[in-house]
Amino acid sequence: MKRLLIAVMFGFCALAGHAQGIPSGSKVFVAPMEGNLDGFITAEILKQHVKVLVVADDKDADYVMTGLSLKQDDHWYNTAWGGKDKNEANVQLIQVQNKAIVWAMDAGDRSILLPHFRKGGLSKVAERIVDGMKHQVAK
Repeated sequence: MKRLLIAVMFGFCALAGHAQGIPSGSKVFVAPMEGNLDGFITAEILKQHVKVLVVADDKDADYVMTGLSLKQDDHWYNTAWGGKDKNEANVQLIQVQNKAIVWAMDAGDRSILLPHFRKGGLSKVAERIVDGMKHQVAK
C-alpha cells in the first residue's frame, strides 16, 4: 500500500511538472547575461527553430530568460586529460505574469568523445541550453 501511494504521488508530481510547459508562440526576452551568453542563446533559439518569439523589450515578453556564464581556468592538466568544462552557464525562464520560475538548466561545453575535435565554448553551452528548452515548448 505504501509503495502504491508513493507511485501515485510520484505520478502526480510528474504530471504537474510536465503541465508547466511553455506554450508555443510565447514571447521570450533574453536578458543581458554575464559573459555575453544572451547573444549565443538568441542565435541558437532561431537556429533550432524553437517555437517561441524572441522579443527585444522585456515589456512585450511573456517570459524572461536570465542567467550567467562562467569561464574556468585554463590549466594544462584540464586540457591534457579533458577534465572540467571550460565554459559553464545556468539560466532560468521566469513567467512575467506571476514571477514564477517555470524552467531552469545548467550546461557546460565539455565533450566526452573526442574532446579536442568538438566545438566548445559559449556556442556549445547555448546549444545545449536551447536544446533543453526546446523540449519544454508545447507542440
